[in-house]
Amino acid sequence: MGLIPTDNIKTAVGIDLGLKEFFTTNTGETISVPNFYRKYQSNLARKHRIVSRKEMGSNNWKKAQNRIARLHQHIARQREDIARQNYS
Repeated sequence: MGLIPTDNIKTAVGIDLGLKEFFTTNTGETISVPNFYRKYQSNLARKHRIVSRKEMGSNNWKKAQNRIARLHQHIARQREDIARQNYS
């Protein structure tokens, strides 16, 4: 498949990905940046404090580490989901 001649293009949409806004279209529609990490920052800090009080290597330490890992995974999946959503 090659390039499409510009004569055949009926409509085009310009999208600007940025830091202040997640993206802005040429019509002026903006989607704000979802701050998933900032939303869970205090929760993560609390979980890290709990881990620091456990004896390293103990079963309770492993459980607490697992809770932190699951929260990080949740944040990562949210970011992945927002990037894959179809905004039309």
